[in-house]
Amino acid sequence: MGSNNKLTIVMYHYVRQLKNSRYPRIKALELEDFKTQIDYFLKYYNIISAYDLLDAIDFKESLPPRALLLTFDDGYIDHFLEVYPVLSDKGLSGCFFPPAQVIEERTVLDVNKVHFVLAAIDDPTELVSFVKEIIEKNTHNCELKNFESYWSRYAVASRYDNANVMFIKNMLQHGF
Repeated sequence: MGSNNKLTIVMYHYVRQLKNSRYPRIKALELEDFKTQIDYFLKYYNIISAYDLLDAIDFKESLPPRALLLTFDDGYIDHFLEVYPVLSDKGLSGCFFPPAQVIEERTVLDVNKVHFVLAAIDDPTELVSFVKEIIEKNTHNCELKNFESYWSRYAVASRYDNANVMFIKNMLQHGF
């Protein structure tokens, strides 16, 4: 790329009207907040397309100042029904990345199953207690570690989730 090769990439997952969603408690960006973000980006950035980025790479050209690329992971229907019309109305594009496994196998990713489980419960501490009970009941016959070792490894709060939620996410995705 040319002399200005700085690029901001903003990645989205769920963007939806939560009140109309089957999972209103799923962690998502409200559609109105997405629209507000797009307006902010239009005011302070130059939103580029994937083609613009590839041209800058291939032809060693500079990106515009404050270049920004929008990306959307996991191929959610929200991206087609909610995001695409917003982008289209403003003459913008984004990069959409549906996972091949979902398309080829017509399945739901494990990470999404975990999101749905967490969105379906009122209190994640109840699920933590349930997991603890299962671990303690099966420690010897399934060669599991004790609950405290899993807890200390996986219950690390993040910027977005408390320790209980992170524990459940990690245990269901990686724990056993």
